[in-house]
Amino acid sequence: MAGLIRRYPKLKEEERSRVMELLGYFDSGGNPAFDAQREKLIRNTLTTTGMNGKDKIEAALTAGRLGLTGLIPELTRLLDEMEGELSSAALSALRLLSEMDKPKVVKEVMCRLKDGSECVQRNSIILIGEIQAREALEDLILALKAESASVREAAAITLAELRATSAAENLILSLADEDPRVRVAAARALGLLGQNKSLEPLLHALRDEDLWARTSVVEALGRIGRGDARVITALSQELEKGEGPVAEAAVRALAGIGGKDVRPVLRKALRAPDPEVVVAAVESLTPFQEGEIPLELLLELLSHPAFNVRLHLVQALKELSARKDPALAKALQERLEVEEDPLVREAVLALLRGSKGEARFPDQLPL
Repeated sequence: MAGLIRRYPKLKEEERSRVMELLGYFDSGGNPAFDAQREKLIRNTLTTTGMNGKDKIEAALTAGRLGLTGLIPELTRLLDEMEGELSSAALSALRLLSEMDKPKVVKEVMCRLKDGSECVQRNSIILIGEIQAREALEDLILALKAESASVREAAAITLAELRATSAAENLILSLADEDPRVRVAAARALGLLGQNKSLEPLLHALRDEDLWARTSVVEALGRIGRGDARVITALSQELEKGEGPVAEAAVRALAGIGGKDVRPVLRKALRAPDPEVVVAAVESLTPFQEGEIPLELLLELLSHPAFNVRLHLVQALKELSARKDPALAKALQERLEVEEDPLVREAVLALLRGSKGEARFPDQLPL
């Protein structure tokens, strides 16, 4: 191995990659001379200008495997690399090294966060969240005002990962950010933090012009709006508008809130024009309560043009099979004769046969 290290610069690219990978798993038996030689090669590979990107990727991963905490500064400099694989390798190595010397990793990363480029700042923020470096909270809050939208977005996401309740006021302000990606991240973060003081700003944010921002606001309201009649009303109105992902999110949010006032709204969603909204309503109402869904509506949904609606409905009907409704059994048998989707056919067969192979419906055709 020492000979390969000496010959490393003259090796072919594929050979260098294999040697560097092997160095990450080779046990030197505590030989200080060899360890020093190996670390020097890795450092030179990481820092030499013009070095092949693949070589640097393997060197970064090897530094992490070997626990070379002395290379933390060199690795944090790679967070500025626009090449995705290289910065990802550096992040992977720093995650491993943080298990051995977290204070040093945090110190270096925070320095990059303050003075680095947009790419460095974003990658630094991602790493702070992954290693749960709560000591960087103040810097993350400041990053919500960064010039770059991608940095502001990353800061909001990481503050949520760290459950930084102290950042709630700043995240509320980010609901009015000029970039919709930041508003999406801020709404999600507030939903995860779950503080009541976010409720009013989130209700106001339902006016957002961006579809995905409103979707995230709806999801957040579903998390923190339980027991608040205003939230149920607002979510019901969003469902009534029927705007694709917003309406689907409203169904799931209402289902999370639950209660007697919610299920009628969910039943109404079974007739929504958007199949994804119908699927969400079926899932949210499962298990169906006895007599909750009129038989004619069940039969209508069983012939729905969207296969995923039919599939989820049949799966939900397992909860109703104890009724042994002859009309429902007949409809399932008729559906089986015309159903072309294999997943739906399998689900119908399973329902008719029963979980143990016995017939659930007395008048069914032999299977």
